[in-house]
Amino acid sequence: DSTEAEEWGNRAVTIKIGQGTTIGDYETVFTGVVRFPGGVVWDATSLRFQVDDIRNKDALTLPANRFDPATYANMEAKSQYKPIPLVYGDWRTTAGGGEVLPAYQIDSTISTGGKFKIADHALKSIEVVYLNGADITSNCTLDAANGEFSITSTSTYATATDAVTVNCQGATADGTTSGALLQSLPDILDDILQTQMSVPSGNVNSTAFSAWEGELTANDYGRRWIALEVNTDDLISDILVEGFADIAIEDGKYKPVYRIVDASSTAASWTSANIRENSNGTKQFTVARDPERIFANEVVGDYRYDPVGA
Repeated sequence: DSTEAEEWGNRAVTIKIGQGTTIGDYETVFTGVVRFPGGVVWDATSLRFQVDDIRNKDALTLPANRFDPATYANMEAKSQYKPIPLVYGDWRTTAGGGEVLPAYQIDSTISTGGKFKIADHALKSIEVVYLNGADITSNCTLDAANGEFSITSTSTYATATDAVTVNCQGATADGTTSGALLQSLPDILDDILQTQMSVPSGNVNSTAFSAWEGELTANDYGRRWIALEVNTDDLISDILVEGFADIAIEDGKYKPVYRIVDASSTAASWTSANIRENSNGTKQFTVARDPERIFANEVVGDYRYDPVGA
């Protein structure tokens, strides 16, 4: 009856493990949602749920927007329906090898060369604009707040033969040109979660993000030009690998954990969920490989400990 009376699809599921009589005695080990459709199966004696990790529910494809001619009526044909890029990090002439990013003409009727778009968000700055490799910045009106610029003097643009590129700085913490450049890996991941994936701030463990950033050196910066469609799961995995971290959902919050071997006695090595109480009152401690998933500790082998020392 309850199966027919209740709506189970897409309902939040939290799995807690522990021992005791209050909720505080249990820790959350999984947060997800009931799969829909097809996530509920039952018969006369049992009710079974298939549950998806909350990360699967939040996952989406980026970039989210495209150069749609319905929006940009006078845009160049060769760029129609391409994803509008997302830009993170420092892409100025002094960063890396001075690599440049492409710009896309979105309005051919503006001034002498048209209006161009670099990114689907505000940029910290636009440093240099190039036409076929030649600096034409002085012939442009820059609009970093919209990730755009216009070629307004002397220079012209032929869509069939010319290429326009830029050096710039990417997205900022507050979405304005005056905001702090997002270039640390934790900051970029946090922005992808909250700005691009619309994960509520209450579902992000800000303390864990700060702790991860504290483990990285001052110049552990990341940058990425996202112009080809990519699933956020893959994008997040790339950031975590680059930043030596894993991520989990703990108490409903995204929590990154730095994964470098730490000999400190304060380093977490197990959780209460690893301890089980047997019926005879004894307790059993079980860990599958290394609970912190530190690669150096993933050694498989037979192990027997004799506390008497025999």
